[in-house]
Amino acid sequence: MRLPRDLAVSRTRTPTRIRTRMRLVVLLAGASVVTLGSGALGAPARPRPASRPAPRCDSSRYDCVGKRPGDFDRDVQVTLRPLAGMDTACLARLRQARISFRMLKGVKGVKTPVEVLSERLGGVLYRRSRNNKRRFILDCHMVEALSALGRDIRKAGVAGFYFSSTWRYTMRKGQGRLSHHAYGLALDVVAIDGAFGYATVVRHYEKGVWGCGERNKTPKGAAWRKLYCVLAKKGAFAQVFTPDTDSDHRDHWHLEQPSPSLRLPAAAATRPATGQSRAKRSATRPSTRPAARPAARPAAHPAARPAARPAARPAARPAARPAEGLTD
Repeated sequence: MRLPRDLAVSRTRTPTRIRTRMRLVVLLAGASVVTLGSGALGAPARPRPASRPAPRCDSSRYDCVGKRPGDFDRDVQVTLRPLAGMDTACLARLRQARISFRMLKGVKGVKTPVEVLSERLGGVLYRRSRNNKRRFILDCHMVEALSALGRDIRKAGVAGFYFSSTWRYTMRKGQGRLSHHAYGLALDVVAIDGAFGYATVVRHYEKGVWGCGERNKTPKGAAWRKLYCVLAKKGAFAQVFTPDTDSDHRDHWHLEQPSPSLRLPAAAATRPATGQSRAKRSATRPSTRPAARPAARPAAHPAARPAARPAARPAARPAARPAEGLTD
């Protein structure tokens, strides 16, 4: 059966019309979605805070002072001249001992802050622990005390310290007052090494064993007690906290407040204070010009020599005797 011409044409064009209609449906559906969601899209965004609040201090060893300890590091800068209030005599003694350091400013709480660059203090090697990524910043007097104790520490058989914390502006846990770390006068030691090997507080410190090493069961445990006796005998620090003190020091030693008697030899000569004018320096500096020599005295005329005596004439020789003749 032969179809009419109009139907035959309509059958051949049906797929194209269907595709066109489907496109229109999709476009209309998308427009309706945009219209429905215009209210959500056009809604004002929530205001963001101008600055994020500082994260809370969740440490189990100390309490923060408003912000994290690392946030105070942003204010620390290097200074080439000592600031007002710094102990210039202590800095001069460190230079005399050939300790490499940098003077700092902006270190909150520290009177004379320095960053230690030398690896050894008094012959003892100081290294950071694995979890310590901060700079080696202490007060000048703490650095001087550690350097002065070097010989006694080495006599105890300890060659190196591994420390986990130095300057840190924080408060003591639950006490509401600043820690000695905030003043740069404290050091946390987690391990030591020497001829006995590598000894940590967690694994090798024998809690509850007193004495100076004679009661310990292991050489590494004895090394910790020998070191404690050396520090106690010298009166090196006002406080030495160990795992025997409390649970907060279960994994480290805490050394704080060095003794004022621990001093390095004084420098031979001190330079004039920085900032003096050139006129003041010249007035206080002794003159290096040699003193004027006195005028030479005129040579005195030598006294007149006495006239030379006339040479004495030799006496006349007697006439020679005639030779005597031979007799018969």
